[in-house]
Amino acid sequence: MIRTLLFCLALAGTGAPALAAGRPGEKPVETLTRHGKWLVDYSRDACNLAAQMGEGKTSVIVRFTRYEPGDVFDLSVYGDRFRTDGVKVEGTADFGIAEKPVAIDGLSGDAGKLRAMFFSGVRLDGWERKGKGDLVPRITPEQEARATGMTLAIRGKRPVRLEFGSLGKPLAEMRKCMDALVTSWGYDAAQQAAGLRPVSAITSPGGWLSSNDYPPGALSGGHNGLVQIRLDVDPEGKVAGCFVLARTSPDDFADITCRAVARRARLQPALDAQGKPMRSFWVVKVHWLAG
Repeated sequence: MIRTLLFCLALAGTGAPALAAGRPGEKPVETLTRHGKWLVDYSRDACNLAAQMGEGKTSVIVRFTRYEPGDVFDLSVYGDRFRTDGVKVEGTADFGIAEKPVAIDGLSGDAGKLRAMFFSGVRLDGWERKGKGDLVPRITPEQEARATGMTLAIRGKRPVRLEFGSLGKPLAEMRKCMDALVTSWGYDAAQQAAGLRPVSAITSPGGWLSSNDYPPGALSGGHNGLVQIRLDVDPEGKVAGCFVLARTSPDDFADITCRAVARRARLQPALDAQGKPMRSFWVVKVHWLAG
């Protein structure tokens, strides 16, 4: 098990907000500079990279979370400025390394005393799979180093520019965290990284859960839920275990998700560097939406 450690990286910013003029008719972009240092959290089930942007009531906390190795992350943004009327939110995030801003959509909710927005499946370059056989491009350390901020434009809200400095060193530390996390799960991190093929779904994951699985109490109360799970998959493609990595309350969502997905999932095993089936894992996120 990995203990929770905090690593402070990079230099503190001034945190002073500023406004940048946009095109005629557009809302001006507010700029917030990082206040304090990046924190890399070596937790039991995920690796988190977080920093505060700006100061006082206008400040924002931005957090990148990874539950498995790779270039995809969850993006969470905390701050009272992000209060919305609905649960679903959408917009764009521009990290400065793609040809156009990255389209993002997610959910809003409360995180303690702060309002928050949660987006999953985000990449700095905004790459999306077009076909089943598409090879996933890797984001290079040079690209990560060029990402020095993010312009976040949420529909109905004033765009905000978060100037957090180069992500080169913080994301390098996050990869170390991920290697340690995979090792704590009982895997050889180097072997998993060198594999020719990861675990993949044979049948559509959309058919592994149905409306009949919705927890009755949560449904009657109109509660939504989000559950992130990890399936341990043996060399034959069978589910050997299910572990909840993240969840929202009530707990019924997590219990039902693990039981149903572990029972119904049909998976293709991962292949090692020699092309032989190997024990590996598969991480999946499930959104439960009432109505």
